[in-house]
Amino acid sequence: MDMTYVGPRDFGQYGYNVYTLKGEAPFNNLYKFIWYAESGRRLFKLSNLSLRGYESKIKETGETKILVLFDMELQPYFLFDTRTEQRTRCSNVCAGQRSRRIHSIR
Repeated sequence: MDMTYVGPRDFGQYGYNVYTLKGEAPFNNLYKFIWYAESGRRLFKLSNLSLRGYESKIKETGETKILVLFDMELQPYFLFDTRTEQRTRCSNVCAGQRSRRIHSIR
């Protein structure tokens, strides 16, 4: 997997960092990663997801592996604490209302 840091997007008291992810993986592994990113405790959003099936043959055994080529953008959200001027990772628990407000701004 190739992971590239694109940069931050700040919106005052909250924001997110942008990463691009490109690579290949078995479907089950990619599914688990996406599920964790979308359902885990921390607030991550995935966007611009592109998937493509790919068959790979292992020369030594002749076995065929089916992989998924993927390209996506990962956005881990953070809160900005004005008292300490530090970024804090935002969890789904602390974001609750805030994540709805984020969607309504766009």
